[in-house]
Amino acid sequence: GVNLLGARAKQGKSSFCKEVALHVACNLGFNVLVLDTEMSKQDLFAKSLASLTNINIKEIETGQFGTNQGKKNLVYTELKRIKNSPLDYVRVAGKEFDEILSIIRRWIHKKVGYDSNGKTKPALVCYDYFKLMSANTLKDMQEYQAIGFQISKLTDFSKQYDFSTLALVQLNRDAFSREDSSTISGSDRLVWLAHSFSIFKDKSPEDIAEDGINLGNKKLIVSESRYGSGHNFGDYINMKFNKATGKIEEG
Repeated sequence: GVNLLGARAKQGKSSFCKEVALHVACNLGFNVLVLDTEMSKQDLFAKSLASLTNINIKEIETGQFGTNQGKKNLVYTELKRIKNSPLDYVRVAGKEFDEILSIIRRWIHKKVGYDSNGKTKPALVCYDYFKLMSANTLKDMQEYQAIGFQISKLTDFSKQYDFSTLALVQLNRDAFSREDSSTISGSDRLVWLAHSFSIFKDKSPEDIAEDGINLGNKKLIVSESRYGSGHNFGDYINMKFNKATGKIEEG
């Protein structure tokens, strides 16, 4: 099934997705496919290396880390770990959604495989993010309908091939003042069909004053959950987001 994570633009949802992908592939050893509609492979590698090494992203991107032997050794060690992990990346900008599903199908057949009972081995797809990919789609339907069809297809597809999905979605301006599913941009169907919907957002000055800065500058709110209660109003998981390295940790 599909689990949704929503955030406003430039608030770290791609970094969150990247952190999950790195943990599942590098630490747990399960196959992960990152489908990205915006970032390049070079961007993903730079941000991944910055997170794993705690070195500033700009130092990674410009190669300045190479002037320090300790940092250089650390970067190459983590680069080798990423390359040896079952982590795959495909940029899907501009592709029709049915073509994206075909990419997932080929990946499952060629990389993930099946166990002795014919069941798909544990696998995670990270989709960044639900949006209209082609203006041609608007000839036949409204944008909200097109995005609704995307999650409908992905949900059915993930059940058919038995894999998990973490998918990202943009939140509208209501996310500044509200913390529920009404903040999703695009289509109500995104929440209807998802296993869960969570919000990743900045803490307010009042939140930080109450929690203390050591517990983090972000909060993760489980707004909707099919297989659990989710969070009560005002509850959240403390998160620490270091924008300089792109590293996200639980507070």
